[in-house]
Order: sequence, then structure tokens, then C-alpha cells
Amino acid sequence: MWARTALTAALALCAVALGFAEAPASFILTNGQRHDGTVIYGRGDNNIVDGRFHLLEAGANRSYGIDEIAAIDFVGGLPDALELQQVSNTPVMVMRNGSVIRGHLHNIVSNDDVQWVNEGGQRNNYPIRDVRRVYLKPDVAKLAFNAAAPAPSAPSAPPSPAAATMVQLDARQPWTDTGLDVRSGERLIFNGRGDIMIAPGASSGVGGNRALHGRYPVANAPAGALIGRVGQYVFHIGSYTQPITMNATGRLLLGINDDNFGDNSGTYTV
Repeated sequence: MWARTALTAALALCAVALGFAEAPASFILTNGQRHDGTVIYGRGDNNIVDGRFHLLEAGANRSYGIDEIAAIDFVGGLPDALELQQVSNTPVMVMRNGSVIRGHLHNIVSNDDVQWVNEGGQRNNYPIRDVRRVYLKPDVAKLAFNAAAPAPSAPSAPPSPAAATMVQLDARQPWTDTGLDVRSGERLIFNGRGDIMIAPGASSGVGGNRALHGRYPVANAPAGALIGRVGQYVFHIGSYTQPITMNATGRLLLGINDDNFGDNSGTYTV
């Protein structure tokens, strides 16, 4: 009787342990990379431990800092145009029934629940099976999903690829004209480098400086980040090096994500 009871308890314990890592998920990183695996839980049955997400990839526990994750995808594939239209520049959770819940992520906990705090400050648990995607940095996530989308069918006589253009940005100027006219749907690759001063004692590379806050052209992007503009369409570039799809037609301008240029110095080369 004891042996049978012990075996039953061991099997039950094994089932519980396996249940802690059974929810498939993809982490979309801010650099555009996609990592597929299963959600796992650490101390206190939390996925986020000491400011890091955890994912079981190819049998290994991989961890990612909160600032590295742009979105978490629980269904795979790519979001459709309607979903991306509903995603603004603040964190949202998109449910599998199509509804959108604004607020922010608190954690992902065992039993495969997403802990989400709504705009009213109320924290609720939502089963992962009901969640489609969680957008932590929506502007960056949309860039990544757009870059992963298949390119439209090539015309019978495709144009030759455009030659690379180099532009130098003065940190004291909000916008710099690239001399390029772009069309909606075109995909451009940006490679920026340099270091600028965006406030006394505060420097920034093209990826930006998250320690500063203000009323910036791209509200959800860090201060000092490299940004672009076509007409009224303003978008985040930062250190992202994957193709970015243009959502407007017109002259391309590049700029610095800042609201006070008088104390800036230095240049970016793009």
C-alpha cells in the first residue's frame, strides 16, 4: 500500500512540475529578434523574477530583461492590420476574442495566468489561453511585426534597389532632411551611430536614454533616440536595424527624440 501511494504521489508531483512550463510563447525583442519557447516560472511561481522574463528554449532556461521585450505572442503568426490599428503607443493586451485591454503587465504566474493591471489600477488574472498578444513596447513591436510580414508580390519589372544614403544629424536640430522621397509600403533599413549630449551631464546613443522624460515627438521612445518623419507620420527607429515599412508618402526626415534642443551637442551619422 505504501509503495502504491508513493508512486501515485510521485506521478502527481511530476504532472504539476510539467504544468509549470506548458504555455507556448514567443518573446519579440526590441532588436527585432523572435525567441520561441514555453513560459516557465521561478521564485514565487512568477515568470518575471528580479526584473527578468524567463523562457524555456530548446531545453534551456533563457532570461531577458524587461527593457529587452517589446511584445509577448501566445498564438504565433503575425497580427492582422485591424489588431495593429488598435495598438497605440501605450501597453495593451489583445485577447483572442479581439478585445483590447489597456494598462500594464504585472507578471505571468503559474497556472498560466497573465496578471494585468487595467487603467483603473485593478489587477486581474487572465488565462493565457484567452490572450493573443501582450504589447509592452507597442511602437517597437509594430516595427518588428511589420518587418516580419511577407513582402508584396514583385511587379513584372521590379525597380533596382536604392543606393545607400548617408546623413549627418546635428543634435541641435529637431529634423534633418535626408533628400529622399519615399512611398507608403517601401521598406527602409537604418544604421545609425554616434553619441550626443541631450542635457547637461546626460548623453545618448541612437537607442536613446531612458533615464530622461519629457514631451517627445515619439512619446513611448527614449529621449535622444533616432526617429523619422514622413509628413505627419512620426516613427521610432532607435538602434533597430531590420527593415521598417513606411506608412506614408513624402520626404523623409530624420531627427532626435527630444523637446529641448538648445542644450544639445554632437551628431549622429545614419
